[in-house]
Amino acid sequence: MKPRRAEIELIYEGKNISRDISPYLVSLSFTDNTGKADDLQIVLEDREGKWSNPWLPKAGDKITAKIILYSWYRPGSVHSVPCGTFEVDSINISAPPESVTVRASSLPSNSRLKNERNTKAWEKVTLSQIAKRIGAAAKLKVLFETDDVTYDRIDQTNQTDIAFLVDIADKEGVSVKVTNDAIVLFDDLKYESMVPVRKIERGQSDILSYAFDLNTVDAAYAACTVSYLTTVKPAKKNAKDKPTERKRRPTKKRTKPAKLMIKGSYRIPGKIGPELKLNERVASVAEAIKKAKKALRQKNKEVERGSLTLMGDYVLVQGVTVNLSGFGGFNGKYFIETATHTVSGSGYDVRLELRKVLGY
Repeated sequence: MKPRRAEIELIYEGKNISRDISPYLVSLSFTDNTGKADDLQIVLEDREGKWSNPWLPKAGDKITAKIILYSWYRPGSVHSVPCGTFEVDSINISAPPESVTVRASSLPSNSRLKNERNTKAWEKVTLSQIAKRIGAAAKLKVLFETDDVTYDRIDQTNQTDIAFLVDIADKEGVSVKVTNDAIVLFDDLKYESMVPVRKIERGQSDILSYAFDLNTVDAAYAACTVSYLTTVKPAKKNAKDKPTERKRRPTKKRTKPAKLMIKGSYRIPGKIGPELKLNERVASVAEAIKKAKKALRQKNKEVERGSLTLMGDYVLVQGVTVNLSGFGGFNGKYFIETATHTVSGSGYDVRLELRKVLGY
């Protein structure tokens, strides 16, 4: 029976080069991101100079990668981490020792999504329509896995399309991910409510390192209030209500539009603390309450964060939750925002960037 091992499968421009690249492979790292494109980094030994000249990769070349685990959890078992499809966007040569580093992104290398800044007013449009138009321009599919939002008007000011989409989605409590030739929009709260895929316990699990951070600067709010001062135009008089006799009437002062304050609040049940106050355009009290809850979540996401490096585990990917224990006041349920899977001569490990699940 062969021992536990991690192997790499690489499809380069449609050709499987896994065996060809194996003697030169120093390491492969796959970063599974939230809010930006996934990344792939391949480091190759190049003492013979093959990778820096005849085999030098080209910008825009496509790579599909997979990490395959043999006998990882039990003898004879096979599991995999599908990394996805990427395009080469940078190449670095360095020495000593002679090596070539190839970096690739899940965003097309020449995509206007990341290379072109735009200023544009979007009117009478939904979040899904914005995502689909941006995706179509970059020739990417769009997977919309959340409730839609309608905007009367929203401005994109000197931003790349992907930065603009991430920005407006974030305000709605929606995460954006670019992977496998697709833009995915999903609801954070829905994924946070899912059952944890692993229990990670200090002293029991294969933890290589860890760090936690508690931050209450511009965070740890107990409530949020959204206010918007709008004007209400007076109703126009109906033509049939006008006097029929042509008589000179005293001049009336023009009626000024009335001011209307729309306000909505959300407070975390049983929570005592500072209140976040925002001035944002809303059309109703219900919309103001909804925005207040989302804004509160976005701020409070920054309160408790952590990072863990463990022995590689194929289920620890972006978008799942884990239960942590043995870490004192930092115990609890966490959401994985970023997972970096690395295979090298020293083995296979995964580094996680996490945030505490809020529960509201």
